[in-house]
Amino acid sequence: HELVQKAIAGEVVVGPFESALSQVNALTLGEQIDVRLGNGLSVLASGEADCVTICGMGGSLITQILAEGKHKLSGNERLVLQPNIGEEGLRRWLQLNHWQIIRESIVEEDEKIYEIIVAEKGEMSLSELEMALGPHLMLEHSTVFRRKWHAEMNHLQQIIDQMSQSQSTEKNDEKKGLLQQRFAMLREFFATL
Repeated sequence: HELVQKAIAGEVVVGPFESALSQVNALTLGEQIDVRLGNGLSVLASGEADCVTICGMGGSLITQILAEGKHKLSGNERLVLQPNIGEEGLRRWLQLNHWQIIRESIVEEDEKIYEIIVAEKGEMSLSELEMALGPHLMLEHSTVFRRKWHAEMNHLQQIIDQMSQSQSTEKNDEKKGLLQQRFAMLREFFATL
């Protein structure tokens, strides 16, 4: 029994599209994999796929692809999303657009950390902490998860320290206050682990 019986691979750039097509043909998988040239979900007919995978780009671009292609989604799909950065904004978009995160994973490869978010149509109400950390990831708090957030907190503290040394303006003070609140929220969470 095959896990995926038919797949559609979309590629927006001609070179990678031709490369994907050549690879599919070289593996004689043309009957199973349909390679299409186009942007985002525009390569799909409405409701054509039951699983949509968008990987290897920033969360804001994934959000943009989903927003522009919303009319192609029937609501019966499973979304498998792997943002390189911007996971929080992606989680926020999913919540606002009535998608529920059903699973998350965090992995490290070549000293880079990646989060994978799996969502299905549904309702969720995430706290700010859950938006930032991931509702499932924060429950598992794996070694990779801790490493990521330790580095993030160090970076956040450096920014706060730099802002403390710069000219005090209303805008800077407001931004610094928000960063300090975020740092305090993270510190409090990690102190309980």
